[in-house]
Amino acid sequence: MLVGTSLESKKKTNSPPPKVSGYELVSNPSAAFGKTIQISGTVSEILYKGNSIRFLVYFSGKPVALDSDSTSLISNVQVGSYVSVCGFYLKDRELKANGTPITMPFILVDSPDCR
Repeated sequence: MLVGTSLESKKKTNSPPPKVSGYELVSNPSAAFGKTIQISGTVSEILYKGNSIRFLVYFSGKPVALDSDSTSLISNVQVGSYVSVCGFYLKDRELKANGTPITMPFILVDSPDCR
């Protein structure tokens, strides 16, 4: 007697890994290393604008520096504008916020429009 067996192939959904928020980043930076970071907030300061842009967004009173060479960000980001970007946490860097050197998380923006 033959017993029929069926192999059901389960489809694996390649859902993107969960994103780490800016609040999670400033509260536990080491847990964010190597993960996609989603930063949504108001730009408080522009540190550099030229062939790239470097700007700050604050979470829980702590600055996060974002760096991008996206032409849309370079042309549209200004102090007070709202951004929602994704990128990667590289390491903490000492940069000047409001003229004062401070160590903060540094994000390399990978996607200039991340919602």
